[in-house]
Amino acid sequence: MTKNLGYTYEMAVETAAQYQWKTEFQKAHRSLWAYAYRRGWWSDMCQHMNTYVPKPVWTEELIRKTASETAAKTDFTRRYPGAYARALKMGIVDEICAHMTNRNPTPTEFENGRKCKDCGVFKSKVEMVRNPNSKSGIGTICRKCNTKRGIEHCRKNVAWKRAHTALRRAKRAKATPPWITKDHKKQITLLYKQAKELTDSTGIAYEVDHIIPIAGKNVCGLHLPVNLQVITREENRAKLNKFDQSEAIACFS
Repeated sequence: MTKNLGYTYEMAVETAAQYQWKTEFQKAHRSLWAYAYRRGWWSDMCQHMNTYVPKPVWTEELIRKTASETAAKTDFTRRYPGAYARALKMGIVDEICAHMTNRNPTPTEFENGRKCKDCGVFKSKVEMVRNPNSKSGIGTICRKCNTKRGIEHCRKNVAWKRAHTALRRAKRAKATPPWITKDHKKQITLLYKQAKELTDSTGIAYEVDHIIPIAGKNVCGLHLPVNLQVITREENRAKLNKFDQSEAIACFS
C-alpha cells in the first residue's frame, strides 16, 4: 500500500518542472520521487529531464571563484574533489587555500578562538598554540606561525641549534647526568659558538668533540663541558670513538 503524502499529479508535475536533471530531482525530493514512481507518474514528470548532471570543466577562473566561497580546506576537498585535483596540477593550491582554515571549526571553538598576532587571521582554539598561563588556555599565535618562528630562530642561531641537537643526542645515549645545571648548558653553547667562529674565520671546519667518547667500546663519557673540546673535523673523524687514556689525563689535568 502506498502512503499518501498529500501530493496530487498536478503538484508533482509542477515540482518536477523546476529541475533539469533527474539526479538533482531525486536528491532534493526523495519521498516525492518514490511516491510518483509507485503511482506511475515518473515517465510523465521526467520526460523533459536529462539523466546525469554533467561534470563542470574546472578552469582556473572557476577554481578560484569556488575556493573564494569556501571557508575550510576540508570542505573544499570534500565538496569539489575535481577542482582540488586540478589545482594541484596547476600548482595554485597554496594560493587559493591561503584564507581557508584546516577544517570547519565548531561554534564553540570559534567562541574560544582569537586572531593570530603574526598572520592576522582569526583561528579557532584548536589551531592556536596552547598557553596554560593564560585564562583562556590559548596563546597569541597560531601553530603555523609558531612553526615559522622556530625555523627562523634555528636559521639565525645555528650554534644554539647545534648545541641543542648534540644535547638531545646525548640524552638519548643516556650520557647527560641528571644533575646538569644551566651553567653547564651555557658553557656547552659557548663551545659550539667558538667552533662556529673558528670555522668562519679560518675556513677550516671545527667541531666539538667528546674527550671521553659517549659511545666508546669500553668506556662511556658524559656530555659535560669538562669532557668537551674544540678540534678540527679531520681530527674528530680520525679519532672516531677511540679512547686514549694518556691524552684524556693530559686534558683533565
